[in-house]
Amino acid sequence: MLSCFGVLTIALSPVLAVGPTLIWYGQASSSTGAVVTGPVLESGVSYRIVAMNPWLYNTDDNVAADAMYFTTNSTSNVYWGGVYFPCPGSHSFLQISGQDLNWGPFSDGETNHTYTKYGVGNGTAVTFEIHDWVDDNYENNYCHIDIYIYHDVVVGGWVADWTGELVAYFAVSGAVFAGAVGVPAAKRFRALSG
Repeated sequence: MLSCFGVLTIALSPVLAVGPTLIWYGQASSSTGAVVTGPVLESGVSYRIVAMNPWLYNTDDNVAADAMYFTTNSTSNVYWGGVYFPCPGSHSFLQISGQDLNWGPFSDGETNHTYTKYGVGNGTAVTFEIHDWVDDNYENNYCHIDIYIYHDVVVGGWVADWTGELVAYFAVSGAVFAGAVGVPAAKRFRALSG
């Protein structure tokens, strides 16, 4: 008589994987000052908005600006040589939904004038606009600020940990034989999306 009994132990643990997902990309033009409408940001959901790149004034005095700062030393456009000033009047050049923001510490060419803001959506579309606080003349401006909106995605599920080995017992004519079958390391963990 042949019979088979198996003993298998599996431990299940919840897992969360967090990673950014780009949900929108746009450009705010410095030459028009036009409002650019982004996506609706879901109420209560956390987002990360990244603004990068400087824009230039088509003048002979080497003026350039980014989301928060400007310079009179933009001979190389991106590298300002440590000569920069905050946006006049405690404003920001790049506004979100018509509001000035503090975009944080100065970012030069090594980080491509990149600034990040974190926020929570309120169920409305977000807008972006460059406001030229230096001379209020958009006709002498050139280029744009790139804008990226990310949503941190949380993936839930379970990790299956094979804590034991599959042990098979075979009974043949009253004699019991035991054998262990090892589980390959590659198959030890498996994430299931929730």
